[in-house]
Amino acid sequence: MKKNWFNSNNKILFIIIFLAKGALTLFTIFHEYKSNASGTFAFCNYDFKSYIEPIENLVNSGAYIPDYRMPGYGVMYLPLFIFFSQAIALNILVIIQLILDVIASYLFIKSIWLLTLNRNVTLAGLIFYGFGCTITVYNNFILTESVSASLLIFSLYCLINFTYTEKKNYLFLASLFITWSYFCRPIFFSLFLIQFIYVILISIKGKKYINIFLFFMPFMLIQGSWTLRNYIQKNKLYLLTETAYDPCYSNLDLACWEFSKTFDDIKGSYFFPDKEWNNRSTKLTNIDSVKFPMNIYTPSFNEDSLKILRNIAKLIVCDTVTFSNKQVYKNIFTEKIKKYTQSIKSNHFALVYIETPLKRLFKHTIKASGVQFLFIAQFSKLTLWEKIFKLFFILIYQIAFYSAIFFIVKLFIVKNKPIFYVLGICCVYGLTIHPIFIGTSDVRYLYSFYPLIAFCGTLFYSSNKKTNA
Repeated sequence: MKKNWFNSNNKILFIIIFLAKGALTLFTIFHEYKSNASGTFAFCNYDFKSYIEPIENLVNSGAYIPDYRMPGYGVMYLPLFIFFSQAIALNILVIIQLILDVIASYLFIKSIWLLTLNRNVTLAGLIFYGFGCTITVYNNFILTESVSASLLIFSLYCLINFTYTEKKNYLFLASLFITWSYFCRPIFFSLFLIQFIYVILISIKGKKYINIFLFFMPFMLIQGSWTLRNYIQKNKLYLLTETAYDPCYSNLDLACWEFSKTFDDIKGSYFFPDKEWNNRSTKLTNIDSVKFPMNIYTPSFNEDSLKILRNIAKLIVCDTVTFSNKQVYKNIFTEKIKKYTQSIKSNHFALVYIETPLKRLFKHTIKASGVQFLFIAQFSKLTLWEKIFKLFFILIYQIAFYSAIFFIVKLFIVKNKPIFYVLGICCVYGLTIHPIFIGTSDVRYLYSFYPLIAFCGTLFYSSNKKTNA
């Protein structure tokens, strides 16, 4: 196989990707939830306002508020909102996300070709990311999943190009795109750090220190501007956002999450009666029927103690209780649950720091299908062809995921190129950050890292050296 195989077939590959991504995006537009914004085919859930309202306020009043979202996503919406109505701007934003997804998919398989010069491995990349729907189903969502994934691929493509060509413009662009990406999803900030460490190491080895500065420059300009703005507005210095969670969550909510995190997912519901939100279709849970795990009790509290907390929780949400009394109950509840949380951490080390994180990791990764929003109906209620359609994309994701796991294991056994270790470390971070460190097993957060899963999954089938095979 000639080395120019990719160049000879790049137009065909691009057309295939465009048709696959375009068809999937149209499919999800016609099969998803109704939009919360009138006049648009974009899917707008509860979170979408937090991305576009700061931009609309910036245009209308000159203030970027509320500011608990970084402006990486909003910067695309800004020029659209200036010239169009909200509905049209959102529709155009969906089209932009589709275009970015197509370009990113093309650059993804081109990156695989640059890394391997292997036709079959490159075609595997085409299947894993060009055909895979894990990210594409988010193209019509006014959320950061699609854009941040595309920007991550742009960054990795530039970093890979710099690795083999040492063209410094690629280094600058790699930093620009990864910075923009974590300005969309702050959880990607560590991916910037991993790339930066890689650039530092190879620059020191080659005694080309200017490369460190070139990579640092976009970060310094963009991050510096954001941090300076935060200091001027809040008189505080912070890199990302002032709060780790949406400010709508109270200290009581966070205390409940910290309690649940010791033995379950942070949003495990054990105290407060369930309520409908976001046009939810699942049945509400009777909170009294939810059992407390027997292995969490300590000398400081038992089942009766938690039932008392549950009764206090009912008073907090009761309509007949006065506001002042609710505040008293909230303070009592928060103080007690913090005490119980600390007791669990002190008495059940293995449960808190080993057993529970591993259970969340298993649920977060092994049980993920990769097709969260392909259909909204349960699998059993789909038609035969819909089931086959969904199973096809589940199969793509599952093969990519397990191949990525084997690739990561392979890195410990067989010596590989340094850039392979960068991809592997980034992938491990993406798999573990939420279930192990943050305490949630929501697969939506996993899918944002799918580009890394697809990279590692594809490279598992490559040899250690570039070949022409």
